[in-house]
Amino acid sequence: MKKLVLVLATIMLLLLAPACEEGETHTPIPVEDMGILMAEQEAPDDIMPAPGLGPAYRANVHQQGEVNPWPPIEVSEAYLGSGSNEAHVYYREYIETRAGETRHNIIRAIIPGKQVDSLTLYADDVPQSITLTDGMQWSGLSPSARASVLIIEIAQDVVPGEYPLEIGLEIDGKDYGTITCTIEVNVNAVPNGE
Repeated sequence: MKKLVLVLATIMLLLLAPACEEGETHTPIPVEDMGILMAEQEAPDDIMPAPGLGPAYRANVHQQGEVNPWPPIEVSEAYLGSGSNEAHVYYREYIETRAGETRHNIIRAIIPGKQVDSLTLYADDVPQSITLTDGMQWSGLSPSARASVLIIEIAQDVVPGEYPLEIGLEIDGKDYGTITCTIEVNVNAVPNGE
């Protein structure tokens, strides 16, 4: 009987071992081409094509002779990974909005000196009142860069407050960890982030 129990225990450990070796599973952010270059109303974080740069925020694109009504959108930089595989990640770390609005966060990953073929975003434990979609992917002019435009939809009935979202990046199939994008839903926020 002891041998039978030992054999069964060994078999169970062998069956469970591959599942443990695979690592954590994450909730991928769905990718859907949202046609985000065509906004109904102008907002500072609308996505526009910038010649030679790819997707850019409307507030950060300046045309000669025209006054820009918004201050530039601040972009943060984080470093994920290490050594020759270190990724430089540019993104919006803080977004203030009202309930019922949609915001954009361009997440750009660059690994200097290496070709980047894919960028996949994931997010675990996202509140039900916030919907995330990867609305556009861009490969860039440089083979070492990839970008995704994260669309953040805030429900009309969301409770005001801060919502820190941990956005994970998988670059060429390797998990590089997460960056934090804090969404502050504020009833006094200026409409459309203006």
